[in-house]
Amino acid sequence: MLVFDTSNFNGFKRNSNEVITILQKSCRLAIKLWDKIGHSPCEKIISGSSLIALLPFSFTTGKSYKVILDKAPDKKLKAIFITHSIATKDNIENLFTSPKKDEVDK
Repeated sequence: MLVFDTSNFNGFKRNSNEVITILQKSCRLAIKLWDKIGHSPCEKIISGSSLIALLPFSFTTGKSYKVILDKAPDKKLKAIFITHSIATKDNIENLFTSPKKDEVDK
C-alpha cells in the first residue's frame, strides 16, 4: 500500500507536469522497495531510519524539492508513507483506526 499524507504533502498542488513526475517517481520507488531493487542517485537513504528522501526533479532544473518516504511507518500495514514532514508519519495509525468513544463525543 502506498499512502500519501495530503495533510502535509503539498506535492499535488504543483503544476500538472510536476505532479505527474512526483507521482511516477514515488510509485517507481515504492515498487523498487517492494521488489528489493537498488536505489538511484535521486533516492537518498537517511541512515539510522526507515526514511528515504526522493528528489523527483532533475538537478539541472535547480529545483530542490524533496519527498520523504517512510518504508516502515507501521509494520502491520506494510505501507509506504509519503509526506514532507517526518513528524507526521507518527499519525498514520489515525488514518486506519476508529476514533475512541471520547473523541466521537467532542
